[in-house]
Amino acid sequence: MLGTWTVNGLYELQVPPGLAPKRAANGLGHIYIQVKFIDNPADDKEPQAPPVTDDIETQLKLDQERIEGTLKVVVAHGLKLLPVDNDSTTSDPYVQISYNGKTYKSKHINKTLNPIWNFKQDIPFSVLKKDPPKLSIHVFDHNAILSNNLIGLKEFKLDEVFANPGLIFSF
Repeated sequence: MLGTWTVNGLYELQVPPGLAPKRAANGLGHIYIQVKFIDNPADDKEPQAPPVTDDIETQLKLDQERIEGTLKVVVAHGLKLLPVDNDSTTSDPYVQISYNGKTYKSKHINKTLNPIWNFKQDIPFSVLKKDPPKLSIHVFDHNAILSNNLIGLKEFKLDEVFANPGLIFSF
């Protein structure tokens, strides 16, 4: 809105495209920004910036806040999966869940494009609230002799799960 403070908060610095950050694991830091647009400085009803709303010490403590618990994951079934077997009409699909460096694998189901896995996995976690790792679900075609083929995957961050306990995702 014209003449109002449209930005007033703490923002994480980002790496410019094409540059490798020196401290990527710890981030690049944060800056507090206040911005408003006015078309005529004489009409500015609030010439001074508003008070800073984020206390830096409080924000630094929040950045270290951890979430601990159990992530319950259920992969019920697949539907119309890509056929990748040699006959090009079926697959032998299985699911692999990856989270925070750990991997969990279902059993494969022979010769189907609509597998019913009912694969359930409880995953213990303790992560920083501000930056939870991604949950990755890969679907592979099992091969006894050759390497397994990736059929597809779904990845998402879990911020929304942490903010809404009990929420059910489907994809």
